[in-house]
Amino acid sequence: MSPDDIKTLRKRLKLTQKDFSYALGVSKLTMSQYETGFRKPGPTALVMLFVLENLPIRKAQELIELLQHAASKVAVETKDSRK
Repeated sequence: MSPDDIKTLRKRLKLTQKDFSYALGVSKLTMSQYETGFRKPGPTALVMLFVLENLPIRKAQELIELLQHAASKVAVETKDSRK
């Protein structure tokens, strides 16, 4: 997937780099680097990008919401386990 493909997908999903990166489990800087071609997505991110690209827009948006919800739960659990 090319940097332009990643940026086009993010815009199609109407997401900011911050929101898209959160759903994919990468930093905003990493997402920016994906979109400029400075860095290439790893296997896990590539699979997620491929799935999102091939889903109908509404289903892709639902999956993004689910991924963001999962990411927030993981962040809370990680924070709680450090106490």
